[in-house]
Amino acid sequence: MENPAENVSTEDTSLATSSPWRNIALGAAALIILGLGAWWMWGGSSSQHPFPLQPGERVASWELEGSHNDDGELEAGARAEIARLEGMLGKGEEPDYILYVGIANQHHLLGDGKKEYEYLGRALTEDADKTGLAWHNMGQLLARLGALESAKVAFENAIQAESHIIQYHRAYIDFLRWYMPEDTEALTAAQETLSASPEESNFE
Repeated sequence: MENPAENVSTEDTSLATSSPWRNIALGAAALIILGLGAWWMWGGSSSQHPFPLQPGERVASWELEGSHNDDGELEAGARAEIARLEGMLGKGEEPDYILYVGIANQHHLLGDGKKEYEYLGRALTEDADKTGLAWHNMGQLLARLGALESAKVAFENAIQAESHIIQYHRAYIDFLRWYMPEDTEALTAAQETLSASPEESNFE
């Protein structure tokens, strides 16, 4: 690569030439710091969460009422299951998508909403278009955490990914009825979509 210093004049221009390079170096350092933060958050991945909260939303507390955070056998069993599933990642015995969802479920039992959100996000990096399970669970989680607009989008994405699964339609309708009863347009549309589904007719 050409050395920029070879093209400068013999005049004393050290201040003029050092400032741009100093700014570039500072900018590069800032990017490295940000990248390391994202890497730590995602266990080695430099990408951001694939499903950030909707604009204006925030979670006041990520703690849930976990059924297994008892400092006893239930909690020990959940943590052992997390370790077992993590040990299977990347080995091809089970799809990583399923393993990530399973790990997220164990964190749910432990009441750790932040970790559940993280691992559902990892599942979405594996498959966000053709499988709705992680989206469905994401909707359930964010509804419990009070991020309702984000939960609504997650439920809709679950249906879009696998429209033939009736459970996703019904979960979305239940969500709207419970958390957004004023959104009659969305509720009516969801009910009509479910009624028109061949799977719903066969189920009944």
